[in-house]
Amino acid sequence: MADTLTFFDANCVVGGRQLGPPETQLSVAEVLDAMDRCGIERALVAHSHAVEIDVPDGNARCRALASENPRFVPCFVALPGHTGEFPRGEALLRLLYEGGARAVRLYPKRHRFSLLPPWGDELLSTLEDANVPVFVEAAEISYEDLHQVLLRHPELRFVLLRPWYRVDRLLYPLLETHENLWIEISFYQPFRGLEALVSRFGAGRLLFGTGMPQFEPGATVAAVRYAELDWQDLQKIAHENLENLLWRPRL
Repeated sequence: MADTLTFFDANCVVGGRQLGPPETQLSVAEVLDAMDRCGIERALVAHSHAVEIDVPDGNARCRALASENPRFVPCFVALPGHTGEFPRGEALLRLLYEGGARAVRLYPKRHRFSLLPPWGDELLSTLEDANVPVFVEAAEISYEDLHQVLLRHPELRFVLLRPWYRVDRLLYPLLETHENLWIEISFYQPFRGLEALVSRFGAGRLLFGTGMPQFEPGATVAAVRYAELDWQDLQKIAHENLENLLWRPRL
């Protein structure tokens, strides 16, 4: 039965150039090969150029890559629009819609802004009102700031990428308090940790992800395949939760 499990990667960055050692700088073809090797059907992808160099240009590259590779679902990187570098409000939603983006990534530390007022509030409100899910790496935001963001935006669909496996005392209270918080599990692998989360909060807020190309995808695939969970819960984690979370624009 495990051989038929379908995987949809919630955490993948494509495009070749990335900060880090050369062995982590996989080409698009190598990412696709790794997906084939591990049985990953699709991936929600951002472009490394948007993460590291130029956000608008990187998003355009992401759109082009996804048009050439139907297994890639675009996830645009966004910025607050106060400096005129990025569109705001309806113009932002139009950009996402026309680019086929189904979610947004934010890098508040790397791109030098805050998700709290007065910096990120307008951007998050726009995304919250439109039901666009927001993906943020755990290294990019403190748990205290995350709590404040979710208090201000209770309907915002927020995905925390790669929380460490030793953060339960920080993570559990947030999951108890905020129903619209999802956890991507590529770095959350304590012994029977998935089982503990599911027994406490259900399987509906856990997302399979890999962290490719900087991290080996097989580790998270194995963590899901060998988790002692019901088949329905495994399916939710492997692909259904992400499919249900993605933005379905009504523009």
